Amino acid sequence: MSALISIALAGVSWQHRDVPAALPFGLLSLTMAGWSLFDAAFHLSRDPAVALSLYRLSGILAVQVPAIWVVFAVIYVGKREYLTLRRIAAIWLLPVAYVVLTLTEPSHSLMPDSVVFVTASGITAPVVDTPIGFWAVEFASFGYVLVGYIVLGRQLGTARTVTRRQTTLIIMGSLFPFLSNAFYVAGVRVHPGIDLTPIAFSLNGILIAWALFKYDFLNVAPLASDVLIDELPDPVLVLDAEDCIVDHNPAAAALTEREVLSGEDVDSVLPGVLDRTDVDGDATVSGFRGTISGAFDPQVTQIRDQHGIGHGRLLVLRDVSVQQRQLERLEALQSTTQQFIQAHTEAEVARAATDFADRVLEQDLAVVFTYDDETERLDPMSLTDSASNAVDRETLGIDSDSGGVLWEAFTDDEMGVYDVTDQPLECSLDDLPLSNVLLVPLGDMGLLCIGSLGAPEAYTAEATQFAQILARTTETALSRVARERQLRESRETVRRRTEQIEFFNGVLRHNIRNGMLVIDGNVGYLRDVVDPDQQSNLDTISSWCEDLTEMTDKIRSFNETVTADEDERLTKVDLSTLVRDRTAAIRQTNEKLTIDLDVDDGIAVEANELLSEVIESIIRNAVEHNDTDDPTIHIRTVEVGDWIQLRIADDGPGISDDLKESVFERDVATSQTAHGFGLYFVSVMMDLYDGNVWFEDNDPEGAVAVLEFERASATQLAEN
Repeated sequence: MSALISIALAGVSWQHRDVPAALPFGLLSLTMAGWSLFDAAFHLSRDPAVALSLYRLSGILAVQVPAIWVVFAVIYVGKREYLTLRRIAAIWLLPVAYVVLTLTEPSHSLMPDSVVFVTASGITAPVVDTPIGFWAVEFASFGYVLVGYIVLGRQLGTARTVTRRQTTLIIMGSLFPFLSNAFYVAGVRVHPGIDLTPIAFSLNGILIAWALFKYDFLNVAPLASDVLIDELPDPVLVLDAEDCIVDHNPAAAALTEREVLSGEDVDSVLPGVLDRTDVDGDATVSGFRGTISGAFDPQVTQIRDQHGIGHGRLLVLRDVSVQQRQLERLEALQSTTQQFIQAHTEAEVARAATDFADRVLEQDLAVVFTYDDETERLDPMSLTDSASNAVDRETLGIDSDSGGVLWEAFTDDEMGVYDVTDQPLECSLDDLPLSNVLLVPLGDMGLLCIGSLGAPEAYTAEATQFAQILARTTETALSRVARERQLRESRETVRRRTEQIEFFNGVLRHNIRNGMLVIDGNVGYLRDVVDPDQQSNLDTISSWCEDLTEMTDKIRSFNETVTADEDERLTKVDLSTLVRDRTAAIRQTNEKLTIDLDVDDGIAVEANELLSEVIESIIRNAVEHNDTDDPTIHIRTVEVGDWIQLRIADDGPGISDDLKESVFERDVATSQTAHGFGLYFVSVMMDLYDGNVWFEDNDPEGAVAVLEFERASATQLAEN
């Protein structure tokens, strides 16, 4: 039975061979199975010679057990590296010596060489003699067993709470064969020839297998525990039910500046830390000796047994100092970005950038150089206070021919860390105690120089990344400020030009109107002295005076429309009424003209009082280019979504495709359009109305002028 149990345990070990110490335990079980089989055969044998041979075979296997036990203990505690070839050879000295002595027994009489059958307690069994060699092997085996206990005992003293129960179970299980063999050697036996050690080993194997595989012990073995807890960078504390510290890792000791924390109340070591686990956010933990700098996120896990009963808590202080610092820098960068948005000058932008480098990046030297394309020079726009106190700002500028890494970094547009002890900056910064500087170009706008006075500075990837983000944001802000300045200057120029044009237009209109009044007045005097057949010439002069006077009024209205604000430029115009009125007026001046109207009532569009001039210009252009004796014009409105199209079709010669593209341009020759200025005026006004104008071919002949307006609601028309 003992052999079968040992064989079964060997099979279980093979199934769990990925578990540390499973293979040496399987080898131990397999050896015990062989020992048990040969020992059982020895006790059942009735032939002295056969019994002696079986005893020797069982002894050869039995002497392997102490050596395998030592190997198992060493691997179990996670010290596999101790099992060098030399040490393994030393461990197997006893088994090898036993085998040699057994095989050479007839020549030295140190090992048992005879068997007798003895009847005691109603049991008849073989008994071997016990010469000195037998006792030497027995006591040496006890030494091996003690070595294994020492290894396990040391582990028990340093093991963590979660492994002590399993380690204790293994030690207690190994006591069965140890005590059984000790009683046998001491003479406490049921029969002089019967040793119950193999049977006791089967019980020991069951307990060890349960500890290894049922408890899944080796997954929390000391080696794994050391890796997961001791080498964990975050402080870890194991608390009992009363929140006393029962175990901790070195990181926790370093945090509190104490080597031993076991037995201390956690609140006396880290006041209030458990309270902070009930709220969101990171905690700044105060240690027993002063305040521990840094940010930690306390996390607590309940320690429960297999019945769900809590026995303590596992407290992990996750160090989030890096994340907290990054968050603070991002918040500071966001605040600086707001300053950039609100800045109106390059100096304000540069000052915000140097303040960020000084306050957030912790660089007491920061200079923003801006490039002047007229002088081809980098001039300091802003400096940190430390830099301003240490250098002369007047000598800090860099010319294009000065060379140095500052100018090279700007022209090459490459960010980098430069050793200024080997590569001078070629400016007054060379007089400062600098070792390294971080140079970040600002595109065409300039350069950001960052450094630290005093000790050499090693720029981390995080600091470099934030410096690069700062530089890009600074470049964008400087470009925006420059564009806004140019826009303000352009607006001021436009304002001045507009005032000048309005002045000269006013003078011109005034003089033209006065001149026309004088000419028209003199025409009246001349009518009395001019012959009747010459009166038509005076009529022509009067007509032109009237036309030019009306033109000055149109120019005034046009200028007012162009220069008005967008919200004052347009109003709501009744297109239906306006078209009917203008066509009626045009019919009166041309009796041969036929105008066919198909215009819906109540159509309102976005325009102004000059819309009548726009429509009249299109109609008169169609009439003047019509080569028929009785021209006909068809005018109709078409609704296209939110747009209204006024389509004016004629039966004239039409317009070529090339001319359709250019007819609205200002410089189109009068010979092509007869009234090129009129169509350009139409194009300009339609743009101001946010509308469109184009020509299409008419069927079967002629052209169609399309004026497209944005629809105005009936309510807006009524309000207007």
